[in-house]
Amino acid sequence: MFDLIKNWFARNNSGNTDPAKVTSPKGSEKKMDRSDKMQLIRTYLSNGSATFFDDTFRDTNDIVMWIDWGDEEEAMIRYCENVLHTGHLTVTVNDLKDAGLELIIHYKGKAHKLKLSITPEDRDLTLIALNNALQPDFEIRFCIASGGNDTLGFLPLATAEWQALEQEFGAVVAKYFAPLSINAPLFT
Repeated sequence: MFDLIKNWFARNNSGNTDPAKVTSPKGSEKKMDRSDKMQLIRTYLSNGSATFFDDTFRDTNDIVMWIDWGDEEEAMIRYCENVLHTGHLTVTVNDLKDAGLELIIHYKGKAHKLKLSITPEDRDLTLIALNNALQPDFEIRFCIASGGNDTLGFLPLATAEWQALEQEFGAVVAKYFAPLSINAPLFT
C-alpha cells in the first residue's frame, strides 16, 4: 500500500515522494511569492505541469497578459504595460474614417504606427508590432499551454530574462513559450 501512495506522489508532485513536503499547485500558488515572477516561471519550466500553469498564471494579469479574440487592439498595449510597468508604453488610436483605424504604439519616445483593417488579423498584427516596438528591451512570447482557447496567454519579459531562461533550461523554453511570428498567426 505504501508503494502505491509513494508512486502516486512521485507522478503528481515532480518526483517528490515525501508526503510531508507535498504541496498542490494551488497551495504552491498561495505560498509562492508572486512578486518573484522568474521563480514562478522557473518552477513551471522545471515541472512542465499544465495544472501549475493554470493555477499560477491563468486569470491573472501580473505576469502573463491574457488576450481574448474579441479584445480591442489598444487594450492589448495596456495589458502589456500592466505587466511590464515600463512607464513608457502607451497607445493612441486615430479614426481614418473609411480607411479603418491607425494604432500608434508609443514606447520610449518612438511612435510605431499600424493600420488596422478591423478584422481578426488585427490582433496578430498588433502583437507583432508591439513586440517589435519593445525590442531590444523586451520580448513577448506565446504561452503554448493557453492554446486552444479563445483567450490566449502571452509572457512579456526583458530580453535578458529570456536569455537567462534559455541559458538555464535550453530548448525547454521553446517547448512552453513560442516566439511570435507573422508566419504563425494565433488568432486567425
